[in-house]
Amino acid sequence: MRKLYKKLTNRYIRFFKITKAVDLNIYQLKLPEQYERFYKTFHVSLFKLYRRRAGEESPGLVSLNKNNRYQVENIRKERILKNKTQFLIKWIGYFKHQNTWEPPEYLKECDELLEKFRIHLKRVETAKRTLGH
Repeated sequence: MRKLYKKLTNRYIRFFKITKAVDLNIYQLKLPEQYERFYKTFHVSLFKLYRRRAGEESPGLVSLNKNNRYQVENIRKERILKNKTQFLIKWIGYFKHQNTWEPPEYLKECDELLEKFRIHLKRVETAKRTLGH
């Protein structure tokens, strides 16, 4: 790790797998045992984008099975934009600012969550009427 002269020290050691997003700009890495004395969490400014060099093997194919898809935590809002319905989706494992507006055709496997959302909207409307709002 240490070299005789600081300016000859490697700026980047190698690539490490990100295991967890602690905050918007802070990530936890999976470090090997030789780096166990380091903190496992780092600010994004310390990272460098990994680019495969000529002659290196590809990391492999990404599996698109059902377990690797984005998973919906819940549906937050509904809107109509340009005469098309959209739902604000909160994704599992992502921060609130990463919620996205999605059309209903992308939510075909979320019938149960859509039903829960519709029931919630009805309850809110009923509560508003009873309170006189």
